[in-house]
Amino acid sequence: MLMQHVQTQLYRIRSFNDKFTDTMNFLRQEWKPLLIFLTYFLLPLCLVQALALPDLFSAGSLAGNTDTASRLMISMGFFGLCAFLGEIFVISIVYSLMRIHYFRPEGSAGLTFRTFWPDMRKSIGRAVLLMLLVTGLALLAVGIFVLFVVVTAKLSLFMIIVDMLILPALLVLALPLALAMPRALLTDEGVWTALKNGYRLGWKTLGGVLAIYIVLYFIVGLVQSICSMPAMVFMFLDMLSGFGEDIPFADNPLYHFAEYLSNILYSFVNYAGAAVLLVGSGIQYGHAAEKIDGVTAEESITAFDTL
Repeated sequence: MLMQHVQTQLYRIRSFNDKFTDTMNFLRQEWKPLLIFLTYFLLPLCLVQALALPDLFSAGSLAGNTDTASRLMISMGFFGLCAFLGEIFVISIVYSLMRIHYFRPEGSAGLTFRTFWPDMRKSIGRAVLLMLLVTGLALLAVGIFVLFVVVTAKLSLFMIIVDMLILPALLVLALPLALAMPRALLTDEGVWTALKNGYRLGWKTLGGVLAIYIVLYFIVGLVQSICSMPAMVFMFLDMLSGFGEDIPFADNPLYHFAEYLSNILYSFVNYAGAAVLLVGSGIQYGHAAEKIDGVTAEESITAFDTL
């Protein structure tokens, strides 16, 4: 029996309990299309990404070996590219589905890849632009921070302490960016305008952003830890092997195949966990936009003026 779509409003003021409940309700109603599209787009990527994980998991032992250092660098670059593409796919899937859920009268009923793809294709383009923009700003901030540390670290103990406090401050300043992506993908604003408005809303509701992230991250982290245990066991064995310990069954093809499967699960579960956090960000954005900007009130005034 199909679950009937319950039309709800994205833009409304929510208590913390409402934010958590709406996040869970969205996942409960849309888990099937979400899982289908995550599997369709991300499972092939996970099959490839899992090939690089053994080298990354044993990075400590490989880094000191000049013969394998180049392999480690290649694996790191390969994994970084896969992770970037994976994040773009997750972001695009989640917010395309949220647009359909909140702004399409019938929700995801009858949704197919053919009807979903136009929304997702648009989301991919905007997500790539915003990710590149945020990455550029992040690199600029890190560059300024490193330059400041190099210049001031030798001046005094006080400046060393200041340098140590700057990095946590930068992380706090970056947290409001969590609302930039939902702003960009759930509205038709320009990417730069969406970045500024999303950051403004995130800064003015920083406590709410932090609260929903902490709770969801705790839940997601617990599930990820359980599902990642097989990969962690293989990681530990790879590290022992890399440091010269004799693992009798490490050369068995079944061992490597089981490790490969565990790494696929590890990658996919991490992307699925990111999807849950993104839904929470979208719900927090809907709360912040209504609380700060009064979106529904503005829409009602606009509709009245057009009569």
